[in-house]
Amino acid sequence: MQLPAVSLVILAAASAARAQDSVSLVSGLPGDAVDPRSAVEQQNDYVVDLTAFRSSWNRVFAVAPLAKASQQRNVAPQFFTGLMNAQAISRRVASGVPFLRSQYAFWNAPGAGVNGNPLRNSAPASIAPSAPGGFQFGFAFAEFSDGDPTGTSLGVVTGGVAGFTPERPSRLYVARVTAASNSASDGCALAALALGAVDEDGAVHLRSDNFGALGTCDGLVAVSGNNLFRVEMAQRAPVTNVISGSFPTASDTAATTPLLLGSGTVHNAPNAVPRSVAGRPLLFGSNFAREYVHESAPGVLTAGAPAAHLGGLGDHRGAVGYATRSFPGLFPAGTNGTAAILAGPSGSASLRQSLAIWGVAADGSAVSPIVRTLPAPASGLDPESPAWSPLASQEFDHYHSQTAFQGGSAQVALGADQAGNLLAAAVVYYGFTPPAQTTAPFDNPNNYIAVARIDPASGTTSWRAAAWTDASGGKPILDEAGATVGTLRPFAAGRGPCLSAPMIDAVGNVWFLGSFARVASPGSVNVGLLRAIWRPATQSYRLELVLAEGDVVRGQNSTRDYRIDFLTLNDVDSISSGSAWSGNIAEVAHANSPTAGLATDDPRTLGGLVIAARILYDNDGDGQFVRSTGASGTPGSPDEDYNVLLYVAAARDCDGDGIPDDREIAEGTAADVNGNGIADACEGFAGLLYCFGDGAGTPCPCGNVSAPADQAGCLNSLALGGRLRASGNAGLSSDSLVLSGTNMPNSSALYFQGTAPQNGGAGTIFGDGLRCAAGAIVRLGTKSNTAGASQYPAAGDPSVSVRGLVAAPGTRTYQVWYRNAAAFCTSATFNLSNGVEMTWTL
Repeated sequence: MQLPAVSLVILAAASAARAQDSVSLVSGLPGDAVDPRSAVEQQNDYVVDLTAFRSSWNRVFAVAPLAKASQQRNVAPQFFTGLMNAQAISRRVASGVPFLRSQYAFWNAPGAGVNGNPLRNSAPASIAPSAPGGFQFGFAFAEFSDGDPTGTSLGVVTGGVAGFTPERPSRLYVARVTAASNSASDGCALAALALGAVDEDGAVHLRSDNFGALGTCDGLVAVSGNNLFRVEMAQRAPVTNVISGSFPTASDTAATTPLLLGSGTVHNAPNAVPRSVAGRPLLFGSNFAREYVHESAPGVLTAGAPAAHLGGLGDHRGAVGYATRSFPGLFPAGTNGTAAILAGPSGSASLRQSLAIWGVAADGSAVSPIVRTLPAPASGLDPESPAWSPLASQEFDHYHSQTAFQGGSAQVALGADQAGNLLAAAVVYYGFTPPAQTTAPFDNPNNYIAVARIDPASGTTSWRAAAWTDASGGKPILDEAGATVGTLRPFAAGRGPCLSAPMIDAVGNVWFLGSFARVASPGSVNVGLLRAIWRPATQSYRLELVLAEGDVVRGQNSTRDYRIDFLTLNDVDSISSGSAWSGNIAEVAHANSPTAGLATDDPRTLGGLVIAARILYDNDGDGQFVRSTGASGTPGSPDEDYNVLLYVAAARDCDGDGIPDDREIAEGTAADVNGNGIADACEGFAGLLYCFGDGAGTPCPCGNVSAPADQAGCLNSLALGGRLRASGNAGLSSDSLVLSGTNMPNSSALYFQGTAPQNGGAGTIFGDGLRCAAGAIVRLGTKSNTAGASQYPAAGDPSVSVRGLVAAPGTRTYQVWYRNAAAFCTSATFNLSNGVEMTWTL
């Protein structure tokens, strides 16, 4: 059944707001969330900086709120902001595209933000992107809240595009847009809005009907029947875009395309082929007439014959899942990607035990459908838990209650592994007795995520369970060493579902939201974001906890800690529309990295995902997180709890300080002298090696060249090239730099510093080798080599920056002069190592 907003209060989640990681000047209600019905709030542009964190496998990811929900407008709000239904992120990430805006609001202090009321936010700064273009993805989400008077159901679909540069992926330049609303004022409701899908250009597809509508208000009439729209968010004008039965009146017609108006057939939330695949955004989806509908020409919706896309089965359930990847061996004409839906025999009492999968043709139609049916319940589905087996009966689910009308899109996840196999996954409910499932299957705690792995040439299929729960527990959650840190488990007896729809990343890992208990707190059940990591050697999945309710994150822009208080999973009688769905993840790797050779547990297999969350800011910095709203709230608390859209991505943070390395490199607090985008400290060395005695630059004095792979100085009498390496941190406030020399005779070695490279870095002949460091020379210290090696500083020595008189950030060069008295090469009795160029930071 489709529930009114007042019945969905458990869906704590987020929606449209231009202020994201910020707290207000007023410290408490009403906060700094904004009104999406205001004409000045239709377009907002701002910077979001991600915070790094580590998973249970010690893998580094990053997180930040992309957007807050709108402010609650009634007198006694149950929540600090509005609530969220479905969310989505683009399946692809565009490369080499210009940023949508030239300037973005930026702040890094509490109280600053973009709310136009100076009592709520101090004015932010404005910055230009650090490059003209880069990567871009789209995002979108649907929101609902109570208007004024209380009981008016306000609905909004909001989203936008976010970009980042290759050099600094942890800084997002967000162009947030109010795509559509169901009224222009608080007292009016003309439609219920549901999100479908979004592409990387910001084309968002949505559904509307008249559930909760008031008939006539704001001079407009409510929608009738079922309606489908596309809104090009990048083209939105700064005016409200009202979805009503009076369309196009009070709408942004230049950016909005109606694809279905007033249909008497119930349609599910739509999906879409992105413009980058089909040359135009192309809507497709399913309806209650057992039809597959598609946009056969721009703006023209066509329905196929009932069940024609189901490969011989009679009926479908839920929305249509999608992947942009095509599998010509299975679907020869499926040039626009691959789609799938839950399927089974005709009749409402039949179990949906199959996945119907087909290719998407150039015009969006379904071609060459195939069917894959669940294997009979038996052990062996999860090699990591060989004793577990699903119980009869079983069916694919997550399609009941409000999900058909509110989304998300979709129950079925599609993707591919590194071997090129087609993957199709969905949640199975098991251990119930038909026909009771037709009336109340929603609270079944026995769930598992079934993954079909299909050979792209032969169609041969194998099945695995990526995750599972039963009435008392579930699959173990592990740490990096394989020790159990928690288990999936139901909230309480008879309450479910316990697993969200699956999301598949670039190498076939399965992500999902799930309820679990930690080993350290066995009586406490929370919701977490988990990754089921595919292990090709054992053909099995192992679970990693990525983040969870209760985690505390430092907001990089607000400079305040926030706690993740609520992750949306289920509601009063079913899976929540605001939970995660297959369209909540990008199907590409981080920054479109190639996946060949990438370990499946590498964070870069994630190209980005979004989930709904409620976060609570410790606004007064006292270490306590106290809500001001809700049944458990403390009125007057200065802390601020917002419903937000969380964005999660891959990151690097080698020093574990929560600040991604790319930010530290960009801001000069970490060195990357070799320019490979990795902090030098992460690679176990510091500085740029140069001036080798390998003949590539200035020739060694008597042909005594070293091997290029050695990256050393000219050969000495031991037939070795002296090597200098640096390690540690070249930071003036935390100098741990160590210079280490090797491959030298057991003699004296002078470590010295220059201010420039000699001869442009090629060096000049000096003794039996090359002098590499030049400019103002400082002798750091003379050491005695033991076993051909020494270092500076040693115990009791001043640090390099102190001894080298480095008082401000800048570049210095380093080298080792060492005695080599044996008769060799020239008449000189010394040689030198290669050079090291070091950039000192604060």
